[in-house]
Amino acid sequence: MRSRAPYWTHIQFVMWGACFRWWQIKSILHNPKIRQRFPVEANTTNDLRELTAMGFSPFAYFLFKLWEHKPSEWARFLAPGQVPELHRQFNRPNYLPENRLLQDKLNFSKELKAKGINTVPTEAVHSESFQWQPGLFIKPNSGARGENCYFTRNDKPDYLFAEFSNSPAVHQSEVFEEPLNFISQPLLRSGKFVSQTGDGIQAERLPVIRVITAKQYHSKNNDAFTAVVVGAFIDIKVDGKHYRQHISNGTFELEGKIYELEWNCIQHMVNQAHQIFPSMFTIGWDIGWSEEILLLEGNGSWDPAPFQILTRQPWFNEERLILYQEQITRLQKLA
Repeated sequence: MRSRAPYWTHIQFVMWGACFRWWQIKSILHNPKIRQRFPVEANTTNDLRELTAMGFSPFAYFLFKLWEHKPSEWARFLAPGQVPELHRQFNRPNYLPENRLLQDKLNFSKELKAKGINTVPTEAVHSESFQWQPGLFIKPNSGARGENCYFTRNDKPDYLFAEFSNSPAVHQSEVFEEPLNFISQPLLRSGKFVSQTGDGIQAERLPVIRVITAKQYHSKNNDAFTAVVVGAFIDIKVDGKHYRQHISNGTFELEGKIYELEWNCIQHMVNQAHQIFPSMFTIGWDIGWSEEILLLEGNGSWDPAPFQILTRQPWFNEERLILYQEQITRLQKLA
């Protein structure tokens, strides 16, 4: 007789999830610190129930400051759980090979180099020409940033140091017993930022500019397009503090000062790169601000949450909705 254990385990998991979600709502409403900091009103319970039905966590009410918006506008916010399906729906049906190329960092780097796009020199660790030396950044050829990432140093060139932790150094022979395909890149130094008043700052580690591009078609009669920037922010660490700042018109603000980016160069770079992936409607790009501007990698499943948090506005604003609607029209013609 077939066991019912998996079935009951599933029911228990669903019931536990429902109870936990309700506990989240109640804990928010009755937390004194939250009540002091946020305007929790009498109708908040109904608001949070409505948000849950829309696929949002109750904490999204505070994460995106939704009390600043009418409930009729909440649907324009993009919930994290909706992201993978949304990206898939707006890509063309044959987008998967292009998405695999985005995930394959070695071949992605080769493709960018072939197109004349400035990127990081990338080499397979197991290639015949590879040599261990100080100043290397070692990471898996595919995978999320920060997972199994290492760097080499002058004092112990045969050892690897974890990028995001204080773990002890590990000998290279121990790391590469794992069945992962590692690549090597030079360890990049941070470039300098100069404010509009002439003051300069030097980040402690490589600043990364996150840029989202979307296709804007030249005409209704062909598929030629320009990849326009529809969102951007920068991750930067200065004097031991990590900042995530919204980029507007090629500038960002830090400690009351405005810093300008080489925005025309960045826009041209990501437009060129997006042309390699014509079946993908939107792509998230990581730009490294080193001694020169470098396109580090692309992501077909980028997260819109930082943009909504930093701007306190929904992802689907009027300008982006026009682009999404045009893409819907084209996909309907293909169906």
